[in-house]
Amino acid sequence: MPGMLDQGMRFALVLGLLFACGDDGGSTDDSTDEATDEATDEATDEATDVTPDAPGPDAAPDAPAGLPADCTGPCRVTALTATFGSATRVLDAAYFGFNNPPTTIRVEAYNGADPGCPTMLSGTPDQTLIFVAIPVPTDFEPLTTNGTLLDFEGALLSTINASATSVAATPVASSPTVLAMDAELAFAAGTITGHFYATHCDSLDE
Repeated sequence: MPGMLDQGMRFALVLGLLFACGDDGGSTDDSTDEATDEATDEATDEATDVTPDAPGPDAAPDAPAGLPADCTGPCRVTALTATFGSATRVLDAAYFGFNNPPTTIRVEAYNGADPGCPTMLSGTPDQTLIFVAIPVPTDFEPLTTNGTLLDFEGALLSTINASATSVAATPVASSPTVLAMDAELAFAAGTITGHFYATHCDSLDE
């Protein structure tokens, strides 16, 4: 009997240990699962809450692009039509230089001139149109300046020169080497309208 009692007590003790171990293992697994679920829920909530801000109704539009440095095609053709009474001439070449300080530009357009930048040895053109001081363009806004027509041929004016009463020059392209503009000039006896594509000449720099 004592032997059987000892055996029964040992069996009960072993069962107790087994149950105790089983409870600890289950508790650890449950805690791990709960922690994982909470972390997943928090990550999902954060991902849901982070959304890109939508532009408001008062958001500013993108700024317009600046002037191109150059242009192609018809933009590279100088054609300023001078009309005075029944006489018409087309100025078909233009060059420019920088005034001092270089915040304004001097443009000269010609009809009947020698090709290339003007020099002291150049022949006299039939007509010369001078824009004295065009502000260096920064955008497409029309600019105002002074304009003078020299008529060495005597086909347009009764005198050798005439000053414009109004000048509007609209930038098309601008860089240190190129200036393209649409132009409208009014004179007491006529008009000059059209487009010029001018390249830089050191000889015209002040």
